[in-house]
Amino acid sequence: MTTAIAHSFAQLVSAPQLVSPARGNPDLYLDCKPFRAQLQQLITTRPSVSPSNSERFLLEAELLFQSFPEAIRRAVLELKNGLSRYPFKVFPGMPTDPGLPPTPLDSRRPRLEGAMMGEWLSAAFTRGLGEPYGYVQQNEGEIFQNNSPVKLHATAQSGESSATELWFHTDASFHPLAPAFVVLCCLRPDQAREAVTSFASLTDILAQLTPRQRQVLREPRFLSDGVEYDYDDVNQRGNRMVKVPLVYGREEDPFLAYDQDVHRPLDPEASETMRALNLAMESVAQHVKLEAGDVAIFDNRRSIHKRSPFKASYDGNDRWCLLTYVAGNQLDASRERRMPGRQRVLDVPAVMGM
Repeated sequence: MTTAIAHSFAQLVSAPQLVSPARGNPDLYLDCKPFRAQLQQLITTRPSVSPSNSERFLLEAELLFQSFPEAIRRAVLELKNGLSRYPFKVFPGMPTDPGLPPTPLDSRRPRLEGAMMGEWLSAAFTRGLGEPYGYVQQNEGEIFQNNSPVKLHATAQSGESSATELWFHTDASFHPLAPAFVVLCCLRPDQAREAVTSFASLTDILAQLTPRQRQVLREPRFLSDGVEYDYDDVNQRGNRMVKVPLVYGREEDPFLAYDQDVHRPLDPEASETMRALNLAMESVAQHVKLEAGDVAIFDNRRSIHKRSPFKASYDGNDRWCLLTYVAGNQLDASRERRMPGRQRVLDVPAVMGM
C-alpha cells in the first residue's frame, strides 16, 4: 500500500465511531428473543451428529432451518434474494450455549468435538442461504471458523486482530471464488463491549457518488495488491497483483469486491474516486455491537464491512465469533449473461464438448 493511500485511510478510521441505536430498526434487526425457547428446543432435539461428519451435520442443519419460525426464514430468504432494505441483517437473542468453553487463543487449533449451539445456528443459517464451504489455506478448510483475537496478529488486517481497526473490506475480495454470503455468529462479546461492526450497503454507497465516479469503479484502474496472509507467504505479498474494477456486474444489480488493505488506485482519477468511495462507505454505514446469541448475515457482494479495535486479554474470555462462508447458486454464477430486466432468463448459447 502506498504511503498516501495509507494516510488517507488513517484519516478516515480515526474518525469517532458512531453506534446507531438501531436495535429496534426492523430493517436491520429481527429480534429472536420471542423464539428463543422454541429454537432451543428445536436444536436440543436434533439427532446427535458431530460437525466432523460434515455432510450429515449440514443435512440436519438444513432440516433445522426449515423448522425455524417463519419470521426468521422469511428474513433470511429476503436477504438471499435481494429483497431486504439492507444486504445485511442481525438476528439478536438466539439461544446460547451454557457450557461455552474458553475463547480459543489460536483460531487454527482443531475444532472442538461435538456440536455447540453456535455451530448448529451457523449451519442452519448457512443452509438457508446456500452451500457453506471453506478454503484449505484458511484454518485448513474448516467450515466453521473460530474468529477470535490471536496475540501474534493483534495489529494485522485480519479477523484475528484486536488492537487495530479491521478496515472496510469484502471477504476474500482477491479470490476468484469469494463467498456470496457470510454468517457471523457471536458466541461471546469482548469484555468491555468496545467492538463495533459496521456494514455499508453498495446501493447506498453508489447513491453518494457521481455517474462518472460510478463508471470509474467499473474500470480495471485499481491494483489488487496481493492477498491476505492466510493465503500466501507474507514475504511474498504482491505476487498476484492484477488490475481489477471494484464494482462489476449488471447496472441494475451491481456487485462490489474491495478491500482497503489490498486495493490501490493506478491513476489520479482512480485515486480521487477511491477516496470518494471510502467517504461514502463511512457516511452510510450502519453500526452494531454484537452480543452473545447475535447472528449477523451479510451479502458479501452487495455490502462491505469493518470492525473497530477492542481490548483483548487472551485469557479465554475474549470476543469469539464463528464465521462461515456461503457459496452462491448456479444462477448467481451466470448473472452477467442474464436477459436485461429478466434475472431468471439466461442468454447463453450451448457449447458442444463441455
